[in-house]
Amino acid sequence: GFLCFALVFGALAQVVFWGFHNPTQVEDAVLDVYDLAYEWAARNLSGAPRQQLVAIQDTFLCCGKSSPFGLLGDVEASLCRGQQAARQDCLQEIRSFLTMHRNIACALTGTGLALTVYAMLLSSFLWFAIRSGGGLDRKCKYTLSQRVPGCQAAEPSFFRHSQDSPQLQPPTEADVVHGCPGARGPS
Repeated sequence: GFLCFALVFGALAQVVFWGFHNPTQVEDAVLDVYDLAYEWAARNLSGAPRQQLVAIQDTFLCCGKSSPFGLLGDVEASLCRGQQAARQDCLQEIRSFLTMHRNIACALTGTGLALTVYAMLLSSFLWFAIRSGGGLDRKCKYTLSQRVPGCQAAEPSFFRHSQDSPQLQPPTEADVVHGCPGARGPS
């Protein structure tokens, strides 16, 4: 079990390492794919590229992208008409969507790391308990200690009470007779 948890810990540690060193790599790749689909759809107003762009825009509930050069051309303006034209810029929508999901993934990865470390500790304690022979191999080999003649079995202290009141009382010296704990002396 410990080795399995150690492998999971190694994998999660690699994910965290990659996430800290390349925090925007996935976001950049998705935005590049959208830019490429947008360019193809702007060149081919009919066919598969246009359908792919519409599918992406419907998924993220956005339309088009803001142009740094001012107004969009006629071809680009034809990609967003009607109700779609009122939607927000796709680059911003995709970026906010990926940021939210990256934060969720970071939280889940951190929780997974913490649980994996906890499981490794528990499995190592179990391993050491088994290796130290903590009574697991003594199945059906119980021994009873010798009873002193004339002694009664010990009564647990929380059942002792005086005859006058039902309050619990600690054992007294009179409770121990002839070295037999739990045996009652004369009342």
